[in-house]
Amino acid sequence: PTTIGALVGLASTFPEPDDRKHPMRIERALEQRTGQAPSAGDTETPLTGTWVNELGSTMQLTLAPGGNLTGTYQSAVGDTAPYPLRGTATATALVFTVSFTATGSIAAWAGHYDEAAGSIEVLWHLVTQPDPGGLWSATIAGFDSFAPA
Repeated sequence: PTTIGALVGLASTFPEPDDRKHPMRIERALEQRTGQAPSAGDTETPLTGTWVNELGSTMQLTLAPGGNLTGTYQSAVGDTAPYPLRGTATATALVFTVSFTATGSIAAWAGHYDEAAGSIEVLWHLVTQPDPGGLWSATIAGFDSFAPA
């Protein structure tokens, strides 16, 4: 895992806003990156099923028409109870969240279904209860690769 401060260098890979007074809107960033505006959920990817990451954590995904992503996530480390998973997907892009209620933590994953590899490649942020030392010490980030189980 990497602290949020180590990710600052990634900002240079995003498109620059035209007007520095206003942050870039996600729609504009998508248009600049892909040449097209985002579309409604495209459910042509085989996301529905069981997936496992490099640590052995598993997730059950169901992709409904319109891009609604639901399921469960069960960590192989720490709290191993299954938790509800909610998110959305379009074409090969997906994002989902899990609230680990027993620990008061929330995780969010965002990334892509890699058609060539048949895997899901995502970046994640885990936000835990902060220590008295500060809020950012309670935010960690990392990368996961999920393969079909």
